[in-house]
Amino acid sequence: MRKRINAGIESYRVKCVAGYVTPSETAVTGGHAYCTYLADREEGDQNWVCLDWCMYEDSDIPCELKPLLNDGGYDNTYGDIWFSFNNEYSWSNEENDIVIDKSVKSLALALGDM
Repeated sequence: MRKRINAGIESYRVKCVAGYVTPSETAVTGGHAYCTYLADREEGDQNWVCLDWCMYEDSDIPCELKPLLNDGGYDNTYGDIWFSFNNEYSWSNEENDIVIDKSVKSLALALGDM
C-alpha cells in the first residue's frame, strides 16, 4: 500500500481489506487479507478491484480490466468483508463497542503494569 501512495496514488483509492475468501469450489471458506484499488472504469465510473497477488498473480492485467470486488472478484472468490483500512482511516461493516475488562485492568494496576 505504501508504494502506491508514494507513487502519488491518492490514499482514498487504496485499501487493505480482511474478509472471507473461497479459493475454489471445493475449498473451505477462510479468512484472507488483500489490497483493493478504486479503479477508473468505463464511462467515468470508479469501482473497487482486487490487487491480490497471493490468490491470483495477474500483474499483466491493467487495474481497469480486473474483476470487480463487489462481484466477488475472480470466480466469486471474495466474500463478506470484515474490515478495511488505509493509511488514514479504518472501516468496519459492523458497529463495534470497546469494552475494558475491569478485572484485568485492576490486576494490571495492582501489578504496576498500567
